Amino acid sequence: MVKIFLLKDDSAQLYTIEGIVASVIMIITLSFVLGSITFVSPQTEKTSEMKMSVMAQDVLNILSVSDVNHPGDLKKYVCGWNGTGTDADNEVPLNDTYIGDLRDSISSGLPGNVQYNVRFRYDDGGVFTDKPVIWHGDPHDNAVAVSRLVTLNDEDYGDMYMSWFWNEPSRKNSMPKVVEVKLVVWHI
Repeated sequence: MVKIFLLKDDSAQLYTIEGIVASVIMIITLSFVLGSITFVSPQTEKTSEMKMSVMAQDVLNILSVSDVNHPGDLKKYVCGWNGTGTDADNEVPLNDTYIGDLRDSISSGLPGNVQYNVRFRYDDGGVFTDKPVIWHGDPHDNAVAVSRLVTLNDEDYGDMYMSWFWNEPSRKNSMPKVVEVKLVVWHI
């Protein structure tokens, strides 16, 4: 009689199927929860580059501050530039006191463990010219570039700091002239 009772009872099969379905649901839920967790790794390299970029942009912004009576040091340095570039042998163009002053101003705004290069880019009669004006070596892999635009207008020619380079007729007739000052900085 016991044997007949076991053969006619289907509740054991239902308990087994219920257990299998419950374990599948638990495995799916567990894999969903563990798959949605994001692991955050610190990105100190990106943070360092961001801080360096902000610091370099701040230096250019401070040099660009102007008022009614003072056009801003960055504009003065660009206007006074004699048009010559530099190379790996010379840190700044020879006989160019304005670029020397620009170098001193930038160096005072950056920490000692940061090197930099400065380039001027401008339209010279339909041809874009890109000249290095301050050279401290080849940038490292962690280099960051920031830039600032300086606009030279006709009224700037009356100022005593306008160099002969910008006063040439081919350049003077194409005013206003926009010069991009590009500052590339990196840690050493």
